[in-house]
Formats: sequence, structure tokens, C-alpha cells
Amino acid sequence: MSASVAPTPSAVPILRFARPTASLSNVLHFYQTALGLHLIASFDNHRGFDGRILSPTSGTDSGAAPWHLEFTYQHHHASGEFPVGLAEAELCHAPTQDNLLVLYLEDRAEVEARKARMEEHGYHAVKAINPYWDDHGFTFEDSEGWRVVLCWLEWTK
Repeated sequence: MSASVAPTPSAVPILRFARPTASLSNVLHFYQTALGLHLIASFDNHRGFDGRILSPTSGTDSGAAPWHLEFTYQHHHASGEFPVGLAEAELCHAPTQDNLLVLYLEDRAEVEARKARMEEHGYHAVKAINPYWDDHGFTFEDSEGWRVVLCWLEWTK
């Protein structure tokens, strides 16, 4: 048998993080209105799901957006049909307070401006579990406990 060789990617893949939500309106207020991400796609009642896809760019200026956040709402949530022993909030809540989406903005002034925008929309920084993040940025928590860090460090790797 010959050894298999890993294919060489022709391009860097686009990353999409998808997760369920109990309230599309709440997550859109946090991520789109307050954080400033762009809605790049949406769908309604696709096989029982509604979804919204957000990105840091509109995806049209210079090609595809580099990463996406996809939030989906499953219609059975509205009927109260959940797996045995689980409530809707448990299905969509962050597993821990240390599950983080970190945005390296590289500019403290931009971080401060985004922090002010978050506060204008009713969100306030929370203490991070790992003090490293408090030393280098601000952490915010959405209505389902998922956290976003606005970090002013430059990531070079």
C-alpha cells in the first residue's frame, strides 16, 4: 500500500460557526445591531429552520467574507417540543463562560469604539473567566450566555 498524501489546499477555507438560538431577534440585536456584524444571508422555514448568517464584512467588497456566524431557530422550539429533560434555554445556552469568540481588532481605539457601541445598545462588559482577556480587551455576553471578546492585540500567526 502506498502512503496517502494530504491534499494541498488551493485556498484558505472560509470558516462558519453555526449554533442554534431560542431567539433570532435577541442574537441579531447583539451581533448585528450592537457588535456591528453584517447580515450576508438569511433563510426562513427551510425544512423547519429559520437562519441568519452574519460576517465582519458584507462579502461583496473584496470577495467572500472570511468567516461567518450562523444562527438558526428550529420551529419545534415554538411548540415546546424538546428532547426529554431539556428546556429550550438549555439547548441554546453556552456550555461554559469560557466559550469565547475572540475578535482581534489590533487597535485599542477601535476596541473602545465598539465597546461604546455595545454599551449604547444596553450591553456591558463582563469579567472574563481567564484574566488574560480582561488585560487585553473587553468581554460581552449575549442573551444565551455566549461570549465575545473585543481584543486590541495584533494576532500575527
